[in-house]
Amino acid sequence: MGGLLHLLPAFVIVFIDMTSQQAMVMLKALFQGSPDASFRVRLWDGTEETVGSDPRCTLVFRDAGTFASLMRSKDIYQFCVAFVEDRFDIEGDIFAALRLRNLLSSVDVGLKAMLKMMWTLGFTRSRHTKDADQKNVQAHYDVSNDFYKLFLDTRVMAYSCAYYHTPTESLEDAQTHKVDLICRKLRLQPGERLLDIGCGWGGLLIHAATHYGVIGHGVTLSKNQYDLAIQRVAEAGLSDKITIELRDYRDLADASFDKIASVGMYEHVGIGKYPEYFGAMHRLLKEGGLFLNHGITRKKHMPFNGEPRFIFTYIFPNAEIDNISHTQAVMEDMGFELLHMECLRPHYQKTLTEWATRLMANESRALSLVSKPVYRAWKLYLAGLPGAFEDGSISVCQVLASKKASGLANVPLTLKEVYRA
Repeated sequence: MGGLLHLLPAFVIVFIDMTSQQAMVMLKALFQGSPDASFRVRLWDGTEETVGSDPRCTLVFRDAGTFASLMRSKDIYQFCVAFVEDRFDIEGDIFAALRLRNLLSSVDVGLKAMLKMMWTLGFTRSRHTKDADQKNVQAHYDVSNDFYKLFLDTRVMAYSCAYYHTPTESLEDAQTHKVDLICRKLRLQPGERLLDIGCGWGGLLIHAATHYGVIGHGVTLSKNQYDLAIQRVAEAGLSDKITIELRDYRDLADASFDKIASVGMYEHVGIGKYPEYFGAMHRLLKEGGLFLNHGITRKKHMPFNGEPRFIFTYIFPNAEIDNISHTQAVMEDMGFELLHMECLRPHYQKTLTEWATRLMANESRALSLVSKPVYRAWKLYLAGLPGAFEDGSISVCQVLASKKASGLANVPLTLKEVYRA
């Protein structure tokens, strides 16, 4: 049991920072093995849900703190005090409600149940609210634009896997190849509307508008990225073709995009949020539109060892990576037809090696921009991660999908146009 003690702080945080969604998940996890449990619950924000099949009473919790303390203690006396102080109420059959006290006292909230609840809550699922996601993205991307310029390519400024045509070509050429590959997979045509989710510093949109004549729209949660992307679009003379917003993808309402790209962004979404994420992509596309999702994946049964914990704490706060088979299954569940999947693992191993080399060559400049601990964390991250791509424990995949319409998907019979030199 001692080896599991490191999990307790996270469980305490879940209790302290309780949301109504988490509360409902917790109640279901606690009572799902109790066939006699039957009641309704109404929480502090008006959320209601039924536990069991024939509820005769409603338990009303006025605030998150009361709910957390009562569920943690299971103390009937504390329930009574909370009732007297009107922090907890009962509606409907009070006798049926009071009979629940025996059920409550029998609920197992020992270590096994605690771990089950934490797993059900997704451990990180609670962190993927809009506010939390914005803070996490800004913690990662708002380090300094000048810091990223020390190791990214100077042309696209892409913080995602490059696409090398030869082993010896430059990072600049390989990143240009990558954004062009995406444009060709999406079959971009002049006048089409392209949405870039997590658009970074605008490199894909600038390339697509310049070479394919699209009307581009990008969203990011990073203020630094937003500011520089706006500047780069203006410098390219494309302000009439490209718009950038500081906005969460969940707040987008315009459902008239012909094509959507998401490149190196869905790692921040949270696996438990995939249905919401892919559902939003499906909703925002026109019928028959194409969607390309590009992101890091993991081997299906990869253990969660110290390396990912370090990266998801110091580099990508609360990020999560999924196996590609599950990702594609969720995409299908959300209505997408899967057209093509490509693994770019060797390309990312080479990309990361180049990034690490460039960063270390600019150590003195980096230390003038960020603190020494931040620099050392990034140095360790960029230098260590290529090995994980080399041994295959993690990878990166592009999935092309279509929003199903009547008839066949609007794509060529072959991929010869996609992979032209």
